[in-house]
Amino acid sequence: EVVAELIRRNKVGVVAVADSHGELLAFLRMDGAKLPSIVIAQNKAWTAARSQRNTLDLGKAIKDPAKGYDICYYGDPRFTGFGGGV
Repeated sequence: EVVAELIRRNKVGVVAVADSHGELLAFLRMDGAKLPSIVIAQNKAWTAARSQRNTLDLGKAIKDPAKGYDICYYGDPRFTGFGGGV
């Protein structure tokens, strides 16, 4: 469904699917998708699984000036606040 939607929108992308522990189960990079997207997509899937949170929400929480926190305290460089991980 994700790939079909990207095609419908005339876009390219990378799709990473992880299990509940964040381990990669499936991966697809569409022709033309930028190489950095490979790691970013895998990190989004890993983050969403490990934190049990949408990565966009996590990213917003990190940026909140009053309630925000530094993501480095999570202890793993794979954690990311880029939107797209669900």
